[in-house]
Amino acid sequence: MSTVELKPCPFCGGDKRGINIRPYNPFDGYNGNVPMQRVCCLACGANIMRQDVMEAIEAWNKRTENERSTKESEEKRPKEHKMADY
Repeated sequence: MSTVELKPCPFCGGDKRGINIRPYNPFDGYNGNVPMQRVCCLACGANIMRQDVMEAIEAWNKRTENERSTKESEEKRPKEHKMADY
């Protein structure tokens, strides 16, 4: 299997990511018998699950056309419009 690059977390920008396999059933929580592949940010806990590992990685890596982070967007706003000021 070739190495696949995972992008940083789309929520916190963290680079601590992991992939694991967990049994999952939407009716039983994690006690079901449907094998799911999960990509998870170990920094903030954001995660995405799919039945296929490549689908999970593709979904994790998917971004909008504009890939600027929230931090970059805030830096470009005038000071009086930064969310931290409210």
